[in-house]
Amino acid sequence: MIKNLNEILKEWAYRVDDGQPNPKKSAHLYHLSEILIEYKWPYEVIEELLQNLNEVDIIKNKKSGNVYPVQTHNPDTQDLVKKNASKDDIEKIDKDKKEKPEKKEREQKIKKTKKQIKVAEDLKEDLDFILENKDSVRLKSGGGSNSPSVQDVKDLKTFTEKRMEQDRRRLESEEKGEKFNEEPYVHPDIVQRKVDDKTLNGAINYLEENLTEKEFETLIKRFAKGGAVPRHLTKLPKLKKGQPELDKESPGYKRAREIIRLYLKNDAKSPVTGKPLPLSHMEPDHRVPFSTAESDIVESGKFKGLSEKAKKPADGNSIQEIMKKKKDQLTDYDKKVIAALEPLQAKYDDPTTNMDLMNGPVNQFKGSLINDKLLNSIRKKLAENPEEKRLQDEYTSERKRLITKYHRDSVGNGSVPPYHESVIKNADKVETNAIMKAHNYYHPDSKTITQYVNGDKTKGIEADSDYYQKVKDFWANKGVELPDSVDDVDVNKPPFNKTMTIYIQAGRGRGGAKRRPTPKDHEYMIEEFKNQNYFGSTLQEDTEQEQVIDDARKKVNKTLDMKQIKILKLQLDDPNLSDKKRQNRQKELDSLTTLYGDK
Repeated sequence: MIKNLNEILKEWAYRVDDGQPNPKKSAHLYHLSEILIEYKWPYEVIEELLQNLNEVDIIKNKKSGNVYPVQTHNPDTQDLVKKNASKDDIEKIDKDKKEKPEKKEREQKIKKTKKQIKVAEDLKEDLDFILENKDSVRLKSGGGSNSPSVQDVKDLKTFTEKRMEQDRRRLESEEKGEKFNEEPYVHPDIVQRKVDDKTLNGAINYLEENLTEKEFETLIKRFAKGGAVPRHLTKLPKLKKGQPELDKESPGYKRAREIIRLYLKNDAKSPVTGKPLPLSHMEPDHRVPFSTAESDIVESGKFKGLSEKAKKPADGNSIQEIMKKKKDQLTDYDKKVIAALEPLQAKYDDPTTNMDLMNGPVNQFKGSLINDKLLNSIRKKLAENPEEKRLQDEYTSERKRLITKYHRDSVGNGSVPPYHESVIKNADKVETNAIMKAHNYYHPDSKTITQYVNGDKTKGIEADSDYYQKVKDFWANKGVELPDSVDDVDVNKPPFNKTMTIYIQAGRGRGGAKRRPTPKDHEYMIEEFKNQNYFGSTLQEDTEQEQVIDDARKKVNKTLDMKQIKILKLQLDDPNLSDKKRQNRQKELDSLTTLYGDK
C-alpha cells in the first residue's frame, strides 16, 4: 500500500484547475510530480509512474520552438506533445493555447449569464405571486422597514422581465462567441449618459470644492461602504495618518468613484422606477447576489476540505469570517481560500457589471425575495391560510430574524447605514429594535456578553462560544485592541459602556421595564449615536448634500449633452445615414434641444 496516498490525492485535486485530476492532462501530471517530489519519492519511481500513467515523452520549448524527448518537463516553459508528433500536431498545440483563454473567458461569461437568468426567473415567480395576492400578502420583508408600494413591485416585475429577456439575448450571443453590446435595461424615463474619467473627475472635484472636508468624507464613505460587503472592498483610509485627505488609491475610494459614475450615468434616478433617487434612499444592489462568490468557491472543487458548516454557513460562520482573524491565526489552507475568494468577491461587487443603485425599500424587498426563501414560503402559505395564527407568528419571527441579521451585518462590515437620521426616522418598531441590538452586539455590557456566550432561549439566542472573539475582531479591524480574555473586560470603558438602553423603568417602585414609544426611541438613538460619534448625517445635511450632488449632476449632464448635440448634428449631415438611424438620431436631438434650446 502506498504511504500517504489519500493526502497525495487530496493535494493533487487541490492543485489542478477543476479539482479533478486527469492523468491524460500534462499539466495535471506536472502537479503530481511536484507533489511526489515534496513527499520525497525516489525520482526513478516518479518517472516510471508518470510514464505508466500517460505515454507522453516529447516536449516543445516555448521560447525556442525546439522539440525533443524528455522525462520531466516544466509547463511554464515547455509544451507537452505526444510521441512521434507531426508538425500539424505541434501547430495544433499552438492554436489550442491561443484559443484556451478565450474559451475559458467565454465559459465564465455564459455561467454568469445563466445565473442572472436563474435569479431573475425565481424573482419573477415570487413577484407574480405577490401581485396576484396583493390584498392578502404583506410586502414588508427582508432587511428594511419601509415597504415598497404595489406600483414599486409592478415596476420591479417589469424591470426583472426586461433584464431577463436581455440576458437571454446575451446568452445566445455568448454561446455563439459573438459580442453583446447592449447597455443593461433601465426604466425608459431615464436618459443614460456615458460618464468618462475626465467628466467623473470634474464631478468629484465639484463635490469636494462645494462641501466641507467632513461633509465630503461622509459622502464618499456613504458611496464606498453601502451594500454590506467585506472591509477589504470598502477600506477608506486617510492618505497620511492625522491628515484629512482620503487615500484615492484605496479600494473604498475607487469603489465610491465607480458608484458615483453609475449614479450620474442614470441621471440620479432609480433604474427600476425611473423616479429620482435621493442619496438618503440609495442602496447598491448586486444583480447576482454577492454571496455567490462563496458558492463559487465550493463549486470549483478546489476546496474539498471545507466543512459542511462552511459550505452552508450559519449566521456569522461563513468563509468570510476567516478574513476577520488576525494574519498570524490563518492557516495555509485559510490563505488559499482567501486568495481565491477575494477576486471573486471583487467581481460580484463590480459596479460596471453586477450592480444597480436602487431605492432602499425596493432593494431590500428584492433581496428578501432572492435570498430569504423561508420567508417567501411562509408568505405563500399565509395567502392560502390567512387566519392561521401559527403561520402569522412564524412570519413575524422570521422577519425579525432577517432584519436583525441585516443590521448586524451592516454594522459588522463597517457600512454607514443604521446611523443616518433618515434611516432611523423611517424605522418601524421591529427595525428600531434590530438597529439597537445590532449596535449592542458590538458594544456589549456584561449582561449582553453573558447573553450571547451562554445563549438565551427565551429570546431565541443560541449560545456562541466564539462571541467575544467576534467582538475583538470587529474592534481590531478598527485599530482597537480589547483584552485577550472576556474576564479582563472593564465594563466602565468603551466600547463596553456604550450599550444602548432598550428598556426603561415602567414607573415608580417595582413597576418593571417597558419600551419607549417608537418616536421616542428614535430621538434617543439619534442622541446616543451623536454622542458616540457614530452618527452619519442629519436630514438637513442629507438635503444640503443632495443639492450639491444635484448641481454636479446638472453640470455633468450639460457638458455631455452639448457634446452629444454636436455629434448628432454631424451624423444627421451624413447623406449615407439610413432612414431608421436618421429617425432615431433626430428624436434624440429633439429631446436634447428641448432641454437646452437649439445651440
